[in-house]
Amino acid sequence: MRSHRADNGSDSVLGTLTPALTARPDGSYLVKCEEPLPAHAARLNDYLEEWARRAPDRVFLAERAADRTWRTVTFAQAFDAVAGIAANLLTYDLSAERPIAILSGASVEHALLALAAMEIGVPYCPVSPPYALASKDFVKLRYVFALMTPGLVFADDGAAFAPALEALSGFNFARFASRRESAANARPFSDLLAPMTQPPPARAKVGPDAIAKFLLTSGSTGQPKAVINTQRMLCANQAMLAQ
Repeated sequence: MRSHRADNGSDSVLGTLTPALTARPDGSYLVKCEEPLPAHAARLNDYLEEWARRAPDRVFLAERAADRTWRTVTFAQAFDAVAGIAANLLTYDLSAERPIAILSGASVEHALLALAAMEIGVPYCPVSPPYALASKDFVKLRYVFALMTPGLVFADDGAAFAPALEALSGFNFARFASRRESAANARPFSDLLAPMTQPPPARAKVGPDAIAKFLLTSGSTGQPKAVINTQRMLCANQAMLAQ
């Protein structure tokens, strides 16, 4: 075990850091931690359900509102919202071949939509906002959409993203925005939160090898590539961070 001296003078254990080193014939090395990964959930939303049960009133998501006050969402509120959005998403033609594209940065809606997509086994793809806001020709954005063929697109501000969405008019997808949605000919995000008469989808049908998201590379050496992230990968990553 390795330890370090904390500010209070005590020794705190960080964990086993001795690596297993494997030499390859080409001169490269593989470095692996010998400490086994602890057990983890099969799906990321299993954690949301767990904490909605264990600490329903604890704040899960928070962001600054326009008036600089905090907008918060508890675990219980997020769990209910995700179930409602997921049920509404089932009415759209979505799949791994027609995923959800999120053009905006971090926000409450971004998080809820991503979790709802994972609830029904539909991948989502966060697209770098500069592709839609800083670009003048939208070449990379159009390339990404041709690569992903999304069935639903979300942007937080319809007016800000309207030029980019207009440049994507040749693609077939449903549009949603959090505000100023009419400027982008989009539906309000609140429509996805509307109560549904049908029951929420069964998460049990989503296995650990289901695609959770497509993560785009930077495209610094060419066009962006879509890297598959499975439920197992996301959950193992969280277990690694906790460990």
